[in-house]
Amino acid sequence: MQIFFHPNSRRVDKFLKLSDTIGLSAFTLIGIKVADSMGTNVPVALLLGVITIIVGGIIRDMICNEIPLVLQQEIYITAALTGGILYFALKNLGVTDWVADISAMSTIFTLRMLAIRYDWQFPTLEWKY
Repeated sequence: MQIFFHPNSRRVDKFLKLSDTIGLSAFTLIGIKVADSMGTNVPVALLLGVITIIVGGIIRDMICNEIPLVLQQEIYITAALTGGILYFALKNLGVTDWVADISAMSTIFTLRMLAIRYDWQFPTLEWKY
């Protein structure tokens, strides 16, 4: 896609990151809600929500011939887990489903966009031989 928009590559990159973040928040919640509807407990539902985004992200990055974001320093899974935990906390407090859904997705979206904007990354381990 960037080949066609080379002069506007910064704009396209921002659009792709925005689209990825929307997908991250949506598919995390889809994975969590499907697992929850099957009667799994909270940790398993969170794990399945994270697996959903990991596998989807790896497939996306393999198609684009890039290193998967999951294997980089990006704040990706942490944002998804935070939103998932918020979803279950709100659900246990008796909040309606749509409010819990929007709150969880907004949290994931906001954390990921802040991480992109301010270049938040996890530290790397350096191996010394």
